[in-house]
Formats: sequence, structure tokens, C-alpha cells
Amino acid sequence: MPFSCRSRAPFRVPGTGTPDWTRIAGEAPFGKRWEDTMATMIDRIRRYLAGPQGRRTVERVKVMARDPRNQQRARELMARLRGNRAAGPRR
Repeated sequence: MPFSCRSRAPFRVPGTGTPDWTRIAGEAPFGKRWEDTMATMIDRIRRYLAGPQGRRTVERVKVMARDPRNQQRARELMARLRGNRAAGPRR
């Protein structure tokens, strides 16, 4: 029995019982393609940053980025994400 289209599980090819991932691989929610969804999200972010609230947010982030403590936190985070365990203190 095939799964519904809204399910995250793959569609089962009739008669074979094997999953068919190609049916859901390139689809986003509501039938949109992932590329279209990402483009829409990036456009929304770009519009926000161009507005007055976005400009205020950018200025606040620039001030925070100048703080040496925040720079150290960012370096430690990037080291953890890279898997570099030697950088920064362990908790």
C-alpha cells in the first residue's frame, strides 16, 4: 500500500515493495521545488534587510561583532563545527 504524498516515507513501487525516493527527492511542501522555496526564502531575507528594521538589525550585529568576547565565541563555535577540538576550552 503506497504512502500518502504528505508522508516523509518513500512511495512503494507497486509489485516490488522497494522504495521510490525519486518521487519525493526534488519536492518541497505543497508541491514546490526546493530550489523555488530557497529562492523565495532568500528574497524574503533580502527584503527584510533592505527595510528599516533590517538595517537596525544589521547595525546592532556590526556593533556586537566588534566585541572581542563575541569574536572569541565565534572562533570557538567555528572550531567546534569544524571538529577542531584543540581550539578553545572544553566544557
